[in-house]
Amino acid sequence: MSDQERANGLVEQANELQKAGDKLTAAPMYVEAAQLFAPYASFALVAGDTYSASGQDEQAIEAYRVCIAGVPDHDQAWLGLGEVLKRSGNESEARDAYKRAGVAYPADGFLKRWFGIG
Repeated sequence: MSDQERANGLVEQANELQKAGDKLTAAPMYVEAAQLFAPYASFALVAGDTYSASGQDEQAIEAYRVCIAGVPDHDQAWLGLGEVLKRSGNESEARDAYKRAGVAYPADGFLKRWFGIG
């Protein structure tokens, strides 16, 4: 079985799990499919977003990096990576990721401190 065929099977299984609401079980399948078959790199974004939403930052970072490895200009993956890195306290890398996403780095609590909003 080719890598593409294996990746197809993983994506099919992951899609079924997603539909059933089991996103965390689907996430590693999307990452593996993206690693097996480069044209599927964007599936790792789905995994990164799932991990990020559930607070699994290390897994989210890994998934976003898999996506970026396959699609270096993937703005959504860079933004997701930046958000997780910022939340994890890695401001230097977070700033770089936000820049790659074409988004200004959000100042921690600036609006809330000075204007009571945000």
